[in-house]
Formats: sequence, structure tokens, C-alpha cells
Amino acid sequence: MVTSWARVPVVPEQLTPGLFLPDKKGSLQVEMMAVPRQYGILAYALAPQLADLLHEVSAGHPVLVFQNLALS
Repeated sequence: MVTSWARVPVVPEQLTPGLFLPDKKGSLQVEMMAVPRQYGILAYALAPQLADLLHEVSAGHPVLVFQNLALS
């Protein structure tokens, strides 16, 4: 969805090999930051504050939330 917003002609199947790590059963933050750059999209981490996320959304920017389900 982020690549669509950025008007980058890519399908999810093209992104999967660089993002999904089968042995980890998911993705790591470093891949989530690096792969978009391969397509000319600058990804950056926000402070973990709801206000920052809402600010980006209200500005019309897509926000990808990286959820860590590996830790209790």
C-alpha cells in the first residue's frame, strides 16, 4: 500500500524476498527500512508516540506500524 501511495509500480510478491525472513517467520526493522529505499522511498522511524503517528496520518502520509510479536 505504501508503494502504491508513492506511485511505485511494484507488487507484494516483488517485496517479499527482501522483507520476509522464513527462519524468523517475519521481518526485521532493518529490512523494513532498507527495502523501500531500493524503490526510491525514504522510510524513517517515528518516536513511539501516538501523537507522532497521528500527525503523519493527518498530513496524508502512509504509516507502517512495525509490531513485535516475538516478545511477551
